[in-house]
Amino acid sequence: MEWLQVFVKFFPASHASTEQVSIETPEKAKLPIPSRIPCKTCIQYGLEGLVDIEYSLRVGQAHDILAEIHELIIGQSYNTRIVHTEFHGQNMHTRAHAFVTRFQLDKMDTMHRYNFIRRRLITLGMSPTDADLQELTSAHITTKNTPEGLTESDEDQWITEIRCVQWMREHADLDCWTKEIAHASDVQTGAAAYAYKVADVYTKLADHCIKEWEKALKKVVENWEEDCRMREREDELAQEEEARI
Repeated sequence: MEWLQVFVKFFPASHASTEQVSIETPEKAKLPIPSRIPCKTCIQYGLEGLVDIEYSLRVGQAHDILAEIHELIIGQSYNTRIVHTEFHGQNMHTRAHAFVTRFQLDKMDTMHRYNFIRRRLITLGMSPTDADLQELTSAHITTKNTPEGLTESDEDQWITEIRCVQWMREHADLDCWTKEIAHASDVQTGAAAYAYKVADVYTKLADHCIKEWEKALKKVVENWEEDCRMREREDELAQEEEARI
């Protein structure tokens, strides 16, 4: 909000284009910058001086994003190689695969940000055919570049072979994961069988303990009743002895 106030102070004519900004959601404010408004409106509000400034900032931003994509590609390649050679077991391989997949998702998100910045630059006057900042597609960040000096047909063959190798690797990974999942299922089945066996043993042990407890309790009751009868008999004999005396 303070930024808009300063902006309107330097460019009073742009006040008509500014909207009421919510304090709760200031990020939704539409900034009156040259790349967001038509050229005629830009001239009307006296924002021509900002075109070169925003253009320079956008170019720097685009190159920073390209460098970020380059780092993501290197990071994905390095970690993929480690996953294939160093990680073993279903649990570790699944977690590592999810980590590597995150690189691909980050590359796609970064590619979309780059193309967005590129569209802004075109709005500011950059040529759509600019050689330095070309449009990126998923093919640019998922396939390998061809060697120099190849003809067009050789390049097509190179890309085809690369894709075949990539498919075979992915198919091999799929087979490996399928076997690991099947192995995990067998292990899980064995664990379940063991758990059922343990539960059965504890159930039988509990039944045995209950039966022994019932026997012991019955014996205690019988002994107590016998003791009571003996005491009553002793009392009767004592009374008879007193009566004779």
